[in-house]
Amino acid sequence: LAPTTMETMSVVLPCAYEGEYAVKTVDSLRKHTARQRLKEIIVVDDGSKPPLSRDFPQRLLRGSSEAPVRMMRHEKTLGLIAAKKTGGDAATGDVIVFFDCHVKPRPGWEEAFLKQMKRAGDHRTVVVPTITSLDPDTWEESQWAA
Repeated sequence: LAPTTMETMSVVLPCAYEGEYAVKTVDSLRKHTARQRLKEIIVVDDGSKPPLSRDFPQRLLRGSSEAPVRMMRHEKTLGLIAAKKTGGDAATGDVIVFFDCHVKPRPGWEEAFLKQMKRAGDHRTVVVPTITSLDPDTWEESQWAA
């Protein structure tokens, strides 16, 4: 069934061997997303060795006023689509957003997504963001970013 509203988001991050980039992505999502919009972040570890949860900071997993982070795991690598399906099936937000596990969304990204979805008037809308280049050391957009 289609959602009656499109107000909250579950962000699914399919990750395989992403390590510190997964942590930076979760931190960036929390920092750049309005709390009332972000229902949850679901990190799906697609067979990483060692498991992402081993080195994932507990501060991100503990209950707080921030959006909850849920860790899910495939014991062996099943691939990108399987990881997205696992996370999507577990999502509880009105809207499911799939991001790579190495992104830093810009402030206000969620409102731009919802605006496009509501404009289309169809819960099956696909919205694709502009992809920029991040410096892996500073986690800032590089000078060549769009």
